[in-house]
This record gives sequence, structure tokens and C-alpha cells, in this order.
Amino acid sequence: FDDWYDPKNYYTDELGDTIKSIITFCKEAIAAGTERELLYKVIEDNSGNRNPNAIKDMDTAKKVADALVAATVHKEV
Repeated sequence: FDDWYDPKNYYTDELGDTIKSIITFCKEAIAAGTERELLYKVIEDNSGNRNPNAIKDMDTAKKVADALVAATVHKEV
């Protein structure tokens, strides 16, 4: 009961988690043979920047994640 007000018990970083999943997805796609430049282009076309860490909102992150799935043979992010 001593840590009842610990912020980590209440705070979720949905955007940060989504960006991490995008990065993980890209690493796995590259390892499976997908061209790195294709992934960078998909990210840039959907977010304005080829760096996924530059994504600032959930709508953009979801848009990038969906576009990456559509552009590769993988089925999930």
C-alpha cells in the first residue's frame, strides 16, 4: 500500500509503445529481407520524417504502422 500513488501504476505510454513496435517491426522486416529504404520511404510518406522516433501523435503512428504492414509481407506490428 506504500506505493499506491506511484505514477507508473497509472501512466501508459501508448505512443512510445507504438513507436517501439514500429521499430521492432522494421528490424524484423529487414532481417526477413525487406529493403530498408522501402521502410524508410513508407515511414516518411506517412509521417513527414523517415525517423519513427520523430512521430508525435497516435494518429500518425497508427497510420505508419498500417502502411508498413501493407507494404510488407508481415501480418502484424
